[in-house]
Amino acid sequence: MGLAPTLGDDLSSPLIVIGASARAAAQSARRVGREVFAIDLFGDTDLQRIATTRVLSFEEYPNGFLDALNSFPKAPLIYTGGLENHPDVVDRLALQRPLYGNAGESLRIVRDPFFLSRILRKYNLPALELAETAQPGKRNWLKKPKGKSAGMGIHQVAGTEIAAHPDYYFQEFCPGEPHSAIFLAHPRETRLLALNRQLIGTSWLGASGFLYAGNIGPLPVNEELKRQLQAMGDAVAHECGLRGLFGIDFLLHQEQAYLVEVNPRYTAAVELYERVTDYPLLRDHLACFEKGQISAELANGKMVEGKAILYARVDFPFPHGRELDASWADLPRAGQPQKAGWPVCMRFASGADAAEVLKKLQQRAEETYRLFR
Repeated sequence: MGLAPTLGDDLSSPLIVIGASARAAAQSARRVGREVFAIDLFGDTDLQRIATTRVLSFEEYPNGFLDALNSFPKAPLIYTGGLENHPDVVDRLALQRPLYGNAGESLRIVRDPFFLSRILRKYNLPALELAETAQPGKRNWLKKPKGKSAGMGIHQVAGTEIAAHPDYYFQEFCPGEPHSAIFLAHPRETRLLALNRQLIGTSWLGASGFLYAGNIGPLPVNEELKRQLQAMGDAVAHECGLRGLFGIDFLLHQEQAYLVEVNPRYTAAVELYERVTDYPLLRDHLACFEKGQISAELANGKMVEGKAILYARVDFPFPHGRELDASWADLPRAGQPQKAGWPVCMRFASGADAAEVLKKLQQRAEETYRLFR
């Protein structure tokens, strides 16, 4: 959990970004003037325009990052979604490059739902019931796979006896609205930066179940919810030794926030904060590891941005010859095969409030699927 060596104030210094998808974090790095080297699973065209890029096959993930790094400079490294579930790989990466993110020691506990539940109870914060086996007649449960991200593999089950399985656990079902919060953990304090609504299992985006499909935010935060989220972020950051940007997914039910999981790294909603505030949030993340000062504040929600991930409904090749504006992101190569159920691309929209943004995202999703026909 120690600090990486400082690079000083040279913002032209290279930075390596790795993860399942690196485009958003790579753009954040470019906003602070870094030369970017990236490794991910997609190699989208808008990533390749801004970064020297290597693409891993799904079969190579995650251990392939270790060899792929060999062709890149000895620069600091940050990781994005998915690698928090592979603490041993993260620790091995940290032996090759300065790690500007949370190491395996923190990941092993912050991604343990039972450890998180104990933290919440220690600080007298509300916690959803967890079990290794769903108990009959008590409540409905979510059957959740261990070591997965983005809502993959989650199923709702009735309150009947279900045998324990080493790869799954059960979390009490809560009917609340899915949200996320962005935090920045600096050695001196943990700051709440943004509240976002999550798009989960959104059918008009080709998603189902509990699959993550986007965010809308930053949203206005009332004082009571701010108090709840700050207490939650303080407890998790302190007990798990977190540093830098991290996110908390939670359900808002009857004005009470219930923690679902922690994403201890750069999150998908960070770019919404940057687009709305025009503040380069990654600069503060880097400062957390370079003993620098942080300046980011809680976003006020006066302008709202949304991002929607469009999942393929059928197999098809990505269209040729389209002029795509800045509302598009994560763009495959023209003609690249897209498999049903996999993420294809992303659309952005902005507006005065969440309702306006949601409507625009729906319109853009309809427009996009028409292009895919």
